Amino acid sequence: MMVLDDKNIAVLVVDDDEINRQMAQMILTKKLPYKVYTAQSGMKAVEIMHQIDINLVLLDVTMPIWDGFKTLEIMNGEKSLRDIPVILLTASADISTVVRAKEYGVRDYIKKPFMPEELVGRVAKAIWEEWKKPDRKKKYAKKKPEPKFYEEPDEFEDFREEEKEKGTGFRSGTHFLDEFRDLF
Repeated sequence: MMVLDDKNIAVLVVDDDEINRQMAQMILTKKLPYKVYTAQSGMKAVEIMHQIDINLVLLDVTMPIWDGFKTLEIMNGEKSLRDIPVILLTASADISTVVRAKEYGVRDYIKKPFMPEELVGRVAKAIWEEWKKPDRKKKYAKKKPEPKFYEEPDEFEDFREEEKEKGTGFRSGTHFLDEFRDLF
């Protein structure tokens, strides 16, 4: 996996579930050299995007007040936000959700509960694809020097195989955060 090594890149995790936000932030800050911000609602996410230059949004679908689609609608309606790539976080892989997300221009989706290597891989890929775009020089013009790239080793390979054999995945709940931190 190619990783853009640029500490100026900012990722915003938007989820009403505090545990999901904390886990995503912990995984990403441990494994990628990016700044990771969090928001508990779509409304707060839009406020943050107006204040901070966000390069990628991880957006939960099911949230109170503004769900993920309402947030996408707001983002698409604002010139300053519409080009920010979005990865949808969803507990449902329902085809209608995926189709609707694509209509809003969502780059990718991750099914919850997510595995750390999937989250890291998809975020790194989305940032890499954004960086490769021809118009990236406009977006990154103020960010010198050119970022470095490195190949990320697959540190989760043994764990992933073990989980496959057991037929288990990550558990959710507050008790899990302490166990999760021990993995790193």
